[in-house]
Amino acid sequence: MSTQNAALGAKVIAYLDELAADILEHEGENPADIYTSIAAAYGRRQAFAREMAENKTDRAKKARALIVADTYGRLIHKHIVDSALDSLSEVEDFDRRRTLVESMGAQP
Repeated sequence: MSTQNAALGAKVIAYLDELAADILEHEGENPADIYTSIAAAYGRRQAFAREMAENKTDRAKKARALIVADTYGRLIHKHIVDSALDSLSEVEDFDRRRTLVESMGAQP
């Protein structure tokens, strides 16, 4: 499985976990009709997405602020990791060049 497929699989599982949690919260462990329960849970998620898009309620404003903070934090983390990997790559390149120069009998 490719990394992209694995990431997609993880997102699908996360979404299904959220739907399951919503169903448990609203209908308990034994919903009468699972298909109706899934549709209702999906509808509640869509309604909340519309509420966040309109940004009129305190709940929506808090959710949007949390999403922005989470996204910003993830971007900062990604930048730090990418920078560290770039630095490591530069060190590895320097070591390779030094080894090559030394193997040719010259001083770096």
